[in-house]
Amino acid sequence: MFNVLFREQATEGIRSFVIRYEQCFADLFHDSGIWSENVILEKYRIAATDLGYQFSIEIHKRLQSEVVLGRKKLNTWFEISFHVDTRLIVAYYTEDKKEHTRTVEWIGINRKDVI
Repeated sequence: MFNVLFREQATEGIRSFVIRYEQCFADLFHDSGIWSENVILEKYRIAATDLGYQFSIEIHKRLQSEVVLGRKKLNTWFEISFHVDTRLIVAYYTEDKKEHTRTVEWIGINRKDVI
């Protein structure tokens, strides 16, 4: 099993997604006049945090194994892509076989098109 590390830039990608997700629904429901507005907003905050956590878990799960299925080599980095719910996750990482470590360098999160 490989040790999986996340660079600050990679964790920032997840954090910024969570913040944008929360903000999108806060803008939508803020001052909406719905009696349960606070409950709705809190559920979206929890959902955003859960999604961010899921992204991290799925990346870790894929990169800790000896063989990473579907990876592509890009110069000194590797790329993996997969879906969590309706979101496409693209993670770029480096690998140090001597130290048995994979370091996630950058993460992109996109919504899968419905149509």
